[in-house]
Amino acid sequence: MARVLLLALLPLIRTAVPDFDEDLARNVMMPLCSAAYAKNPQPCMDYKMPGAKLSIRVEVPCDDIATDTCSAFTMVDSTRERIALVFRGTSTGDQLIDEIQTTLFENKANS
Repeated sequence: MARVLLLALLPLIRTAVPDFDEDLARNVMMPLCSAAYAKNPQPCMDYKMPGAKLSIRVEVPCDDIATDTCSAFTMVDSTRERIALVFRGTSTGDQLIDEIQTTLFENKANS
C-alpha cells in the first residue's frame, strides 16, 4: 500500500523540485558563500554582483573553543530584486572536530 502511495505522489514531488540553475549557483551562491569567510564581504559582492549591498554582518562566539566564532550576513540587491541571509561554515580544523564530537556524542534535546 505504501509503495502505491509513494508512486502516486512521485510526480508531485518531482514538480516541487526546481531545476538546477548553474548561473544562480556560479554567479550568486558561490560568491556569497565565499564572501561569508571575509571580515568584510562587500568587496566580494562588488566583484561578482555590482550593486549588491551588505546590510549587516554578525560574528559571535559559538562553541567551547574560545577563539571559534559563527558568522552571518545579510545583503540586499535592489537591481536584481534579491535579498540573502548567508551563514559561514566551519573555519578551522579544531572547530570541525568540536562540531563532530558535539554531534556524535553530546545529549540531544528531547523532541
